[in-house]
Amino acid sequence: MFLSLLLATNLYSQKYLSDKDFNLSPSAIYINDTFVKSLIGFNIKPEAGFYNVSKIDLPTPPIINGITYNGKIVVKTDKPIDFISLEDIRNQYFPKVNGNIIYMINQFFITKDAKSYKLDKDFIDRCELIPSSDFEALSNKEDFSIIRIFTKNYAGPTLLR
Repeated sequence: MFLSLLLATNLYSQKYLSDKDFNLSPSAIYINDTFVKSLIGFNIKPEAGFYNVSKIDLPTPPIINGITYNGKIVVKTDKPIDFISLEDIRNQYFPKVNGNIIYMINQFFITKDAKSYKLDKDFIDRCELIPSSDFEALSNKEDFSIIRIFTKNYAGPTLLR
């Protein structure tokens, strides 16, 4: 079990991953039965209670929120997880923020399908709000906000394909 988790996290991690590649993850990622979009918001180490990673080949590609995925990856745990969406994070940390919002998780901009991301609420280290008015180059543009979420033990991305 540990070997499959280790192989999955090491074989598919990339030292330098672009925002474009991060946002084009080809596999639908699940924690048990919950679609989470990406593992960026989870500590999936065996000592954290995760014990199995498996890729499931499906007869037809899954389509979730209009996005077609090539396959399905399921990570198993017996640990209870308090899943939180990006919108829930906005409501909890920055309830007065309205209008256009760009999300970031660690160093990655979320450019597509923000509504599908779920994180482990207990794995969030901190969140910050950056208004577009902080950028000189955007002074004559419509206002928006960037909500950036930092996870605990952030050590770079893991992309499973």
